[in-house]
Amino acid sequence: MPRIRSIKPEFWTDEKIGALSLGARLAFIASWNMADDDGILEWSPLSMKARAFPYDSQITEETVQQWLQEIAAQNLIHVYTRGKANYAIILNFRKHQYIQKPKPSKLPLPSIQNSAYRTAIFQRDGWTCVYCGSALPGYNSPSEPTTRHATLDHIVPRSQGGHDLPHNLVTACERCNKARCDIPFEEFVAKVRSQADDASAATGNNTVPLPYMSDTVTGEIPSGKGGGRGKGTGIREREKEAPLVVAPPASNRFPEWLKLLQRLEGWPKDASANEEVQKKTQDRFGHLSLEEEAQKFVWHWQDSRRKLKSARRAWWNWLGRAQKGAITHGVATGSVEAIRAAKERWERRRASVSAASE
Repeated sequence: MPRIRSIKPEFWTDEKIGALSLGARLAFIASWNMADDDGILEWSPLSMKARAFPYDSQITEETVQQWLQEIAAQNLIHVYTRGKANYAIILNFRKHQYIQKPKPSKLPLPSIQNSAYRTAIFQRDGWTCVYCGSALPGYNSPSEPTTRHATLDHIVPRSQGGHDLPHNLVTACERCNKARCDIPFEEFVAKVRSQADDASAATGNNTVPLPYMSDTVTGEIPSGKGGGRGKGTGIREREKEAPLVVAPPASNRFPEWLKLLQRLEGWPKDASANEEVQKKTQDRFGHLSLEEEAQKFVWHWQDSRRKLKSARRAWWNWLGRAQKGAITHGVATGSVEAIRAAKERWERRRASVSAASE
């Protein structure tokens, strides 16, 4: 059944899309309508011709076949076979499509044991560890990739209902894969960044900031804890947590509360915008405990990221409510009991995060 999908403005300026012919671009858009909520569809030139180009007699099945090969060559999809049928999964489908009530796919899923599927995920992530930013073998020679130091990590483990679909898989180096152990994904990213801040303060060196699971990698972060496990996944059993050697962030001149906000998906990256946020925040809300409010806001943003459009506007709205005594998920409350209960919840959550990172 065809489904309603959306096209983002940046689609038209994407380099991979620009490498496609006009017909291949239209066929790729058509594949979104044909795909289910997991981004899986039957990969058949005849089916594509009949469903997307029914009135174009000049477009032949061979033409559509050529377009589909162009799409696959740009690593926009991964093609796999089950029985006598071919299927495809759109690698960044859940990055660009917001599904309110996703339904599980009824089509066969790709296997993580398939080396071609694993390589497709590595290429999607640029052969780079999403935790520490290390360039992995194969990055400089994509025509002859190797997975010797690259591993796949599940954001939500199989034991907790995690799956092998692209939006639950990330590329990780062996060191980070082992070090994460059973730490929840968001907490491990925060821990790696905290170590980066410490390394920057100790050495005074500035390098490229660590990548985060944002729209540059997979977009949506599924909820849940831990990393992927399961027999036959090709992922080594993790050993005891080891200290990480990570690259320090690009800038060390911002206060701690702003560094927390800079880790958020959707937060501006350029220095001038962050300087504006720093000045406006300190001028209007400097009397508040900004580091504490920033930590609360980070939790709030992770819980509500699908509903919030602008991180900066949401941050200032949060501080405005905090100034009036609202301290729980940005909802103003006037009752002393509600404020006390919210404080206790925040303290318990902060204590559990601290205990998990020690």
